[in-house]
Amino acid sequence: MNGRLAARVGDGLALLAVAAFALAAVSYLLYQGYVDHGEAVMSAMAWRMLHGAKVYLPFDDPDQITNLYGPLTFLWHSWPLALFGGGVSASKAAATVAALLLPPAIWLIVRKDPAITGWVMALTTGLLIIHLAFPVVIRPDSLLTLMVATATLLAARDTEGMGRTILIGVAIGAGIGIKIHGALYFAPLAIYHFWGHWRRIPVMGVASVAVALAPFALPMFPLKEYLAWFGPMAGKENDWPYLLAMAELLALYATPLLVWALGGRRALAATTLRERLYAGTYAAAMVLVLYPATKTGGGGHYLMPFLPVAADQLRRAFAAGGSTARQRAGLMVAVLVALVTDWQCERRFFKKLEWEKSRAVVAEIEKIMDDYPGETVQMGIGRTPTDTGDQLSIHYYTWRNLPVYRGNPFTIDAAIVMELHKLGMPFPAEAVHRFERCDTRIWLIPKDGEPFRLWGYYYQEAFPEEVRTAFQGHYVKAESRTFFDVWKCRDR
Repeated sequence: MNGRLAARVGDGLALLAVAAFALAAVSYLLYQGYVDHGEAVMSAMAWRMLHGAKVYLPFDDPDQITNLYGPLTFLWHSWPLALFGGGVSASKAAATVAALLLPPAIWLIVRKDPAITGWVMALTTGLLIIHLAFPVVIRPDSLLTLMVATATLLAARDTEGMGRTILIGVAIGAGIGIKIHGALYFAPLAIYHFWGHWRRIPVMGVASVAVALAPFALPMFPLKEYLAWFGPMAGKENDWPYLLAMAELLALYATPLLVWALGGRRALAATTLRERLYAGTYAAAMVLVLYPATKTGGGGHYLMPFLPVAADQLRRAFAAGGSTARQRAGLMVAVLVALVTDWQCERRFFKKLEWEKSRAVVAEIEKIMDDYPGETVQMGIGRTPTDTGDQLSIHYYTWRNLPVYRGNPFTIDAAIVMELHKLGMPFPAEAVHRFERCDTRIWLIPKDGEPFRLWGYYYQEAFPEEVRTAFQGHYVKAESRTFFDVWKCRDR
């Protein structure tokens, strides 16, 4: 395949990949449901934050709802809620914006080499599709990747000018404010940018620390409570065998290293020590991120913020190696592997979107709240008799943010309770007393579920027996609808 034809094929594959990714992102924005169990708590906390509630609470607080993403994650996902009000699509709008900006951002990194631009775009966008649904759901991943892309554009082009150093520091600080280990993704860029300009490190450090700490000046983000959670969380065990499941992803993210190697002696001769350290730090950072990625709740999507650096590494490897046939063949094979995998990933993603049912679930929740005016309403969870039913119960629980948008309380989240139970934290007595006092008058439990009985993903009962005893003693099932049972306080 001659160079011009190869470039056109790459451009065509890139357009197909970008179109497929954009279709997934926009479709998910319009879909009136959620595919990730953590989206509801994220959006509910962002909504509460807009109304002055604290995001980070002590371990023993009766509100068992603390989620440990950084403050900038909550601020980012809150602006559409502030503009458009509480709703399913509004809660996902910020995630969609960040996701749709990723392909253009990566294109800006590689656009100056048209012979490989399409192939690099096809690979990186293909990896975004493999990661579905993580790039498009209410999570920090796309926003963090966007910050890394910004830093890549700043750091990898030129080292002249203190302004670039400050802006890179801002991007790094934002990354830390999105996820506490976010600085790790910027390490290759920092090594490259500061080579020969080490005196600029304090300037970058001040900018990074200032941006990372700035949100904690707001009362919604108490720094002490935020930091207190990381000690116990760091003690979660690693599932190292999971590395086998990540083998294909790791191989695809290692494509830049393969292309460097295929460049042979020519690439080595044309590469400065600075370039070698840049590539080596990229490899080392990927190895280091496997530690949080293999903890329970982690996964292959922890590699996603490396995509902009991978794109820049590919651009440099081809430039140094002279874009040899071996290098082009190596990249093409990686692209084909990614795109073949994409077909199944996108198919599975769209299969999860139950359009009619999701609209019916939202309508039922809204109708129940309308039918009980003046009553506080909250959604709980309950185990149904079969394993499949257990999963369905968790599925319907993903709409637990909707009552919060109507001003109702949000005091307990099953996923957070599972985490605290795993860490050995006792369930707060005050949280049990709230059931005894009927502080929430109406509880929605996914239909036919036994309230607050759930076998969690740590293979433990999520809620203690005293929760179920208090609930059964003070609430009665008032009615059953299509998707939810309505449990009402026993008035005495």
